[in-house]
Amino acid sequence: MELLQELLNKVLPLYGFILIGFFAKKRWQLGSKWISKILLYLLIPLLIIENMLQAELSESAVVGSIIFVLALAMNIPAIICKRFVAKDFNGSLLKGSFSYYNIGWFGIPVVMALFGNEQMPLIISAYVGNVFYGDTIGYYLISRTKGLPVKEAAKTFFVYLLCMPVLSRCY
Repeated sequence: MELLQELLNKVLPLYGFILIGFFAKKRWQLGSKWISKILLYLLIPLLIIENMLQAELSESAVVGSIIFVLALAMNIPAIICKRFVAKDFNGSLLKGSFSYYNIGWFGIPVVMALFGNEQMPLIISAYVGNVFYGDTIGYYLISRTKGLPVKEAAKTFFVYLLCMPVLSRCY
């Protein structure tokens, strides 16, 4: 019971910040674009880099690989679900949704609450494995949702990989 109380004490304030942001936007018509840019381009990379530097390389490689393979394996239940339950859903979109884990916005605060900061390199390694899946196979699956044939989707994926460093500078 003590563990649940500690978890609630760490995670519930995050939801409070979401509510504060929602009401602040309504009250003062605040734009969220500048906040999201600070989060995406400054704070999240700092968090990831700091914790990856603290992690052991072999541990990070193993954890990241496990999460990548787990995300890939989640395509199997998605295929089964498509075949028997969700026949009218787009199969590629279903696979993408089964393979995404909310490690960044939910997993990190939960790990911090349950295990403390000493386990942060481990969860960040899992986050990196999930990001690697999303930026490779996940991107391919999403490009397939547009009805592109396999060859066109693969070509789009490789163009994305080549242009990603250039596009990231444009934001």
